[in-house]
Amino acid sequence: MTDIEHSLSMENALDMMPADDLDAMAEIFGSDFAELASLFQSDSQKRIAALHQSAVQGDHAEIIRLAHVFSGSASSMGASHLAFLCKTLEAQIKSGPQANLESMLQVIEDEYVKTDARLQLLLKTN
Repeated sequence: MTDIEHSLSMENALDMMPADDLDAMAEIFGSDFAELASLFQSDSQKRIAALHQSAVQGDHAEIIRLAHVFSGSASSMGASHLAFLCKTLEAQIKSGPQANLESMLQVIEDEYVKTDARLQLLLKTN
């Protein structure tokens, strides 16, 4: 796949993302949701920073590992959009180095910002 095809596949991933389940997870976890959300937020910020650092260092194995872990964490919180993007990143990096890696990471970071805003709103209303 060319760099353009990889870029397009990341953009296409945005169109194919499943609906988020943050509301459902807040209901399921009940009073524990605030603590879990706080942990998720703290860990996510560290993971995003580590992804960027690994990209700078060209450490593709670490990017794959971080994307996998971040995907699982996001999925557990019901952040399906974020999980899907992380899975997409993991698969694309496994297929070979990406010239557009920073833009891929920016898409994930932007989605995390949206997820964080939704979590903040859920925490205020619960």
